[in-house]
Amino acid sequence: MKFITRQSLSIRSWISLLILVLVACSPGAPATHPPTVTPSTTRVPTLANREAQVQSVDVQISQSRLPQVSAVVRGNLTESCASLGESQVQYVSYSFQITVYVNSPADIGCVQATTPFETTIPLNTKDLPPGNYTVTANGVSTVFALPLEISTPTLEPTSVHVPTSSACVDSAAFVADVTIPDNTILSSNNAFIKTWRLRNNGSCTWDSNYLVAYISGATMSQQPGYWIVKQGQTVAPGQTVDISVGMTSPVDNGNYVSYWGLKKVDGPFMPIAGGANGDSFYVKIKVNNHRVDGDVTAASIAIQPEQGSGPACTANSTYLVHASITTDGAASIAYEIDSSAGQTTAGFFQSSPTGLVSPSATGTLVFDQADTKTIDLRFVGPYPYPDNITVLLWVNHGDWYQAKLSCDSN
Repeated sequence: MKFITRQSLSIRSWISLLILVLVACSPGAPATHPPTVTPSTTRVPTLANREAQVQSVDVQISQSRLPQVSAVVRGNLTESCASLGESQVQYVSYSFQITVYVNSPADIGCVQATTPFETTIPLNTKDLPPGNYTVTANGVSTVFALPLEISTPTLEPTSVHVPTSSACVDSAAFVADVTIPDNTILSSNNAFIKTWRLRNNGSCTWDSNYLVAYISGATMSQQPGYWIVKQGQTVAPGQTVDISVGMTSPVDNGNYVSYWGLKKVDGPFMPIAGGANGDSFYVKIKVNNHRVDGDVTAASIAIQPEQGSGPACTANSTYLVHASITTDGAASIAYEIDSSAGQTTAGFFQSSPTGLVSPSATGTLVFDQADTKTIDLRFVGPYPYPDNITVLLWVNHGDWYQAKLSCDSN
């Protein structure tokens, strides 16, 4: 009797265990699932859109009957996390106004870092008359001239028979550099005139249909082609002519070469005996933006309310900015003047009350001897933070000087 009870309990235990296994494996049993993972949300930074810091503007014009015009804008991004945004172009009465924007996160801090940029912006010159046009990008301006329209004269019927003859041949010979010898040292953004002397050693007479035209290298001129002689003048075979092109040295230090040639309108470049590559001549310069003999011994920047503009640190007030640089001898000193209000530009600079506004001011001061020179500017709104304005002076791409606007006089 004791054995039967023990065996009955054992069988009952196995039956209970079997029932538990069947229940666990049956379709109605609750399935075990991995825990639900909520996808993480990637934070999308808020972008601030502001004007870029522009240093130079050049104009490129294609050599064609209907010229294609573009503005080449160069400048610096001043933050490591900044990127170049879209540009806007407006045209009003012989003037193109370009606004180049920079995008950077508005809700995080960025490391201050200078990164050069270059962007090419097409300009719509279709149906515009020949003449001088101004291009301004974020306060930096240049002027270019659309080439004169080339028209084919209407020939009156004539009974005079023109005998058939072989065409003349265009050819030139390089004689000398008249100005700016090779490896001339210039300060940055310095206007100069390069003049070459060439001889017509072909059989064609050159007239106002002939151009001196850009081929390759540094683009230091306002347009890619200029007439070699005025209307009504000619250069006969065997004669020499001095050909000049107005140029501006680049902003950055370095060695620069620009190649030019001679051609008839819509024709190929003619061969040039004694020239470079058989069909060109060039200008070769060195840009030195830093010390010549002297060095910077002192620099400072100050900001003060402009009299009559209202209380300081208010939305409608304007200010006067004075940046001073002192050297101990002859020198060429590059400067840049900016503003800051936290992670954004505090306002805009003007060279005069009626001048164009720009988020920064750049240039070069040339000292003939030990001296102190001052850059005077106005500072205007709109201000994102009228009570948090700091102006900064950057000297020779090295030392920074700053002055914060005082609001204690309010």
